[in-house]
Amino acid sequence: MTDAALPSQNPVSPFQWLVEFALTIAFILFVAGLFLPALSITQLGFISREYSILEGIDRFFRNGQELIGAVVLIFSVFLPLAKIIAGFLALRQWNRHGHAAKRTIGFLVAISKWAMADVFVLALTILIINGQLINSADLRPGVAFFTAGVLLSSLCMLGINWIISRPKPA
Repeated sequence: MTDAALPSQNPVSPFQWLVEFALTIAFILFVAGLFLPALSITQLGFISREYSILEGIDRFFRNGQELIGAVVLIFSVFLPLAKIIAGFLALRQWNRHGHAAKRTIGFLVAISKWAMADVFVLALTILIINGQLINSADLRPGVAFFTAGVLLSSLCMLGINWIISRPKPA
């Protein structure tokens, strides 16, 4: 195969490698945040239970609050995960076919508005207020990992947008 038959490719810049690395870290933080304890609830002064984000979502479904569970699952798990995966796809498409990445970046912009950590905070508040006798509720490391993953992925989206929007080298 001759060089003329190869698809045109944009050179991979050091900044693109940095964004890809940051997206990988964001994915790791996000997944860790889903599984690590996110909230510790103490009832009656001595009964303590820790919940991860996924356990909290599961609890909504088990308590017959499917709508709340579904909303939290979609906005706090599926959309942030889709944003990270779409970010990787946008960067890969940009390397091979610059025009195709613009569609993916449009998708990222659309879901970035909805994939917010505040939906998760709302869900935790509902979980706490949901008729339980609570003496204390403390945030655990899972919240920090989750939030860091979501924020880092949002910063990566800015980087991806910059990479795709800049003029192609001649």
